[in-house]
Amino acid sequence: MVIITLLDANTYQVLQKWTLEDTNRIRIGRSPDNDIKIEEFFQVSRYHLELHNDDNEQWKLIAKGTNGTFLNGILVTDALVKDNDLIQLAQNGPLLKFQALKIADETQVSNSIYNTPVEECDHSGNH
Repeated sequence: MVIITLLDANTYQVLQKWTLEDTNRIRIGRSPDNDIKIEEFFQVSRYHLELHNDDNEQWKLIAKGTNGTFLNGILVTDALVKDNDLIQLAQNGPLLKFQALKIADETQVSNSIYNTPVEECDHSGNH
């Protein structure tokens, strides 16, 4: 399973989330035939990037947008994408968080967006 999360570039607040299962290719852009459609940002190309999964469960980013694609702040044309990497579509464009989860990892989805550990709370001292 892959989760792509659109984040506010300043606050990292979640704006939108897409969950994709059983796919080896994810297309992102403004065009309606993309798997993830991002229409609100003029910097995003119709077919801005593709993510491909190889046999080793590694994901490869292939940039196709005319305004550039940044992986963790570095301009790339193609690169391997790891869990929790940040992908920005054009400079000052939308910011996406990439998460590739295995079935065992699904219980950590809600907390992994912020990279915060899950803490047990017994509500001690709480009225």
